[in-house]
Amino acid sequence: MKKYLTVVSFLLISVLSSLAVIAQADVDPEVILSSTEIRMFNDDEQSLDVTIKNTETKSDTFTISVFPPEFKGLTVTPEVNHVNLGPGETRTVKLTFRSPVEVKICEPQVETCPVAYTITILSTSDDSITTTKDIQAQIKNFLN
Repeated sequence: MKKYLTVVSFLLISVLSSLAVIAQADVDPEVILSSTEIRMFNDDEQSLDVTIKNTETKSDTFTISVFPPEFKGLTVTPEVNHVNLGPGETRTVKLTFRSPVEVKICEPQVETCPVAYTITILSTSDDSITTTKDIQAQIKNFLN
């Protein structure tokens, strides 16, 4: 009987743990990018929209970060660093890419230089509630 109760208890704990993981996945913020790729030249500025939806049942504040925020003179800046969202509420934030006049991201013989970025949306109330998206910037080489 003890062995049976131990097995049943173990199975019950396993099922409850699995349900907690599934429930957690349902509250990660929904993030939609207007594009996953940016094409730009030197001395250029391009933007894309990041739409964030709070899928929680309570209000929350989400931070918006980009890595790397700067790479060889190319900068990426969100219009705000955080958003406050009610349950089910959505907000769109502009992400701006800027390149200086003479950005030297790659060798002169290379026509287009790729730069990879990751945007992270993170709950300030629970750091396990997070979503990341990748963005690829294609920079037309200044010297070509």
